Amino acid sequence: MLGGWLGEGPSPTDDADFLQFARTLPQPHLYEALKNAEPFGPIHHYRFSHNQRRHYERMPRFPEGLAVLGDAFCSFNPIYGQGMTTGALQAQALGECLRQGLDGVAQRYRRHVGELLQLPWTMATTGDLRFPEVEGKRPPGFGLTNWYGDRFQRLAARDPEALKTFMRVMHMVASPATMGAPRMVLKALTTRPAASAQTHAPVPMAISRNQAA
Repeated sequence: MLGGWLGEGPSPTDDADFLQFARTLPQPHLYEALKNAEPFGPIHHYRFSHNQRRHYERMPRFPEGLAVLGDAFCSFNPIYGQGMTTGALQAQALGECLRQGLDGVAQRYRRHVGELLQLPWTMATTGDLRFPEVEGKRPPGFGLTNWYGDRFQRLAARDPEALKTFMRVMHMVASPATMGAPRMVLKALTTRPAASAQTHAPVPMAISRNQAA
């Protein structure tokens, strides 16, 4: 999959443009892997205009017996891969609330989900707010957080422990606090990329290309 923000991205239907867009990326690895791969099928294109969160947990009155789940509660940019995970967590939260009894279940559930969504919502909106063209209030420490996040991702490109930590956070099986553990901070702040880190050739890959723009 290739993605772009703010109007940038590959053509919705043209295979050559898809590859050309991959070629413009800072790292050549994806293009080199894709150019000789066999596609599974045609390009599938989608657009997503904005994240949207409805704060049902703040409503003073709400119908008992009604539960809001998934995109109806909070809709994420699909490129971050959080929608299915948060939907499953909401279903789990609903089950926990139901096991506590039916009295006040709607209120308990909404409050639980409001807390549950705070972290993935922050992660998604922080990613989008990195672009100056995106309107929205930047939270305190926004610049520092992004600076450290960039260093951590560069570390993850060559450090297996950092990569595992980063992927666990991105897949919402570990807290972002794990990226701030003293050992990880020391690595991120002291390790410098090798001179060839941006130019070395990718390992040959035998893959099929599933094209999505």
